[in-house]
Order: sequence, then structure tokens, then C-alpha cells
Amino acid sequence: MLAVGFAMSALRCLIPEDRWDDRWPRLSFWSLNLGLAWMSFATLLPGGALQLYEVLDADTPTPAASVICRAVRTPSWNGSGCPATRCSPSAGCCPCCG
Repeated sequence: MLAVGFAMSALRCLIPEDRWDDRWPRLSFWSLNLGLAWMSFATLLPGGALQLYEVLDADTPTPAASVICRAVRTPSWNGSGCPATRCSPSAGCCPCCG
């Protein structure tokens, strides 16, 4: 966003006022902001809803990472279902294995 703002500022200085049209910069500004808001909403809401469900179901708070690891199946990179390469399911060294 900072780079886009800098580019728009530089273009505003380089292009003469009689040829500058505010329609496209305005559209790109709102499109970028709506895209960023959607990315925040789409990534934070599911994890928060899963954690809330887990807390209300168990009546005890649990770490967010363990809730998300249980709900979203992580790729099995080391055969145990845990993304940590030096972790075994019995070691309990990460929230996915514990």
C-alpha cells in the first residue's frame, strides 16, 4: 500500500493537471482497501469462530494454535500430521501433536 501511495504521488507530480483524471486512482484506492479488508475478514474470522466454539464447548480456554491445527488438517510433511520436522506425536512439542 505504501508503494502504491508513493507511485500515485509521483505520478500526480509528473502528469500535468489538465491530463490527470481522479477516477482511476479513486477506484484503485477503494479496491485495494476493500481487498485488504476482505483478506483480514476471511483469514481472521474462521480461526476466531473455531476458537470461540472450542472455548464454549470445553469451558476452558485452549491455545488458538491447537484449535486451528485440529480443525484445519495440516499437511503431513513428516508422516505424523505435524508440520514440525523434528517432532513426533508422543513428544508433545507443538500444539498439533499435543
